[in-house]
Formats: sequence, C-alpha cells, structure tokens
Amino acid sequence: MKIKLVSQSRFLIIAILGSILIPLVSIILNVKFDISVEFFFTFITIGFLLLYFVIKLSIYYTVFAEITDEYIWIGDKKLNWSEIKSYDYDESAVFGKLILRDNFGSCIKILGKLKGQDSINFLELVERVKNKIDGINIKYETPKIEQKNFYNSKIAKPVGYFLIIFTITLTVYAFLHKKPIDNLFILRLIGFYLLLTVIIFRIFKIK
Repeated sequence: MKIKLVSQSRFLIIAILGSILIPLVSIILNVKFDISVEFFFTFITIGFLLLYFVIKLSIYYTVFAEITDEYIWIGDKKLNWSEIKSYDYDESAVFGKLILRDNFGSCIKILGKLKGQDSINFLELVERVKNKIDGINIKYETPKIEQKNFYNSKIAKPVGYFLIIFTITLTVYAFLHKKPIDNLFILRLIGFYLLLTVIIFRIFKIK
C-alpha cells in the first residue's frame, strides 16, 4: 500500500530557519525604521502564516509499504520481524511517529499525519504494526520487542525535575532583571517556555 509521510528533516530545517529569520527581520526593521509595535507584531504574524503554508506544501512524500509475516518494508528499508528488538510509537497533536529498530543497528523511522484523508493509510499501518508486535510478544514471558523511548527511560524524571527548577530560575531572573528586555529576547523566551512545557508534560505524563 502507498502511504503519505512527513519528511522530518525538511520540516525541522524550514521551521528552524523560519523561526530564526522572521523575528530577526522584524528586529532589523524595528531598529532601522523604528516601526510601531502594531506593525512589528503584524509582520511576525504574517511571517509565521507564510511559514505554515510553506511547511504544508513542502514536507510530504509518498512511499510504498508492505507488511508480511516475515518482514516489514517501507520505502527503501526492510526489517525482519525476527530481528526487531524495540519499537516506539508517539503522537503529538498533528503527527504520529513510528520507530522500529533491529539487532544490527538498522531502523525504520516514519512520521505521518493523524487527521485528514492522508492519515488513513498511515494509521492503518501503525495499527497493523502494533498488532504484529503484540502477536510476537504474547509468545514470550517478557516482551521480545520492547517499547523504548526517552520519556520512559530511567533518566527522564531527573531531567524533568531539572528542567522545572531551571524554568523557575529563568523566570525569576527575567522578572528581577533591571535592564530593559528587548523584543527578540521576549520572543526567544516564549518559544523556549513552550518547548520546555511540552517536554516536561510528556515526561510526567508517561506512567
């Protein structure tokens, strides 16, 4: 079957470049031409809307996928079920990510949409993979194919506590800092807070 996937590398490159360039250009305009606050935030809003559409039009590609009793084949990568040692499936609000690793260091990583017509085949593939893994693991006392990721590892919670303390410290510093805080610093701080919030939430959400 054919499935429509998301190129994670393209997504990250475009998103990072856009997130850096849009605020940077806004700050340059503000310094060079002393633009109003309204124009400043309007420019940023329009910039991120354009970034959204660029990402939407640039990150998708289609591959062939096949699952049999012996192997799974997606695109140009093929793994035998007898050699797969771990897997992980994770979902965000928009995308789902499936990772399969074998005993020899090879892996399959795919990212797909969770909503819309393009998500149907991807979600069907994920369900078939999960069912296949459950069918393999039920034959053993301990799972032969384990679910592994950072968020259920032993170091996840210590890292989570550190990030909470770091966030509180950074917040106190920002409020007690006597010098004026420029717009670029505020934008970076907001983005950093959002990232930390997502990571901390996911660490303590895992049971």
